[in-house]
Amino acid sequence: LQRLNFTYVNTIYSNGDYGEGGFREFKRFLKLIHLNDEERKSRGARICIADEQRLRRDVTVQEIRSIFETMIDRLGSDVQVRVYVLFVTKEDARKLLQAIKLFNGTHRPVLIASDAWVTTNAFFFFFFFI
Repeated sequence: LQRLNFTYVNTIYSNGDYGEGGFREFKRFLKLIHLNDEERKSRGARICIADEQRLRRDVTVQEIRSIFETMIDRLGSDVQVRVYVLFVTKEDARKLLQAIKLFNGTHRPVLIASDAWVTTNAFFFFFFFI
């Protein structure tokens, strides 16, 4: 995220140990790098979580689409956050990609994914959207 100069990210994570634990560690890591990197702090180049959403168990594609819409609407026109850090299960990832497809190209997010759901099919599907 630092290397790509992303300063604001949204985070979506699955309900359960994997998603919640990953998100908790991500927040801890961001705090650590901000405390340990005085040069970045002085330049103001911090990575901030603009919005965070936990997916409920058995979430539907339409509910995930609604989550995306809420995240987009919350920020308004001043800040455009297209980067989503994901800590989701394979099943939630499949639904998430289907929800993005429902935007018909009007919302083109950058997805930073954890390794739990990456398979050949998901990987191909991901690059199809980018």
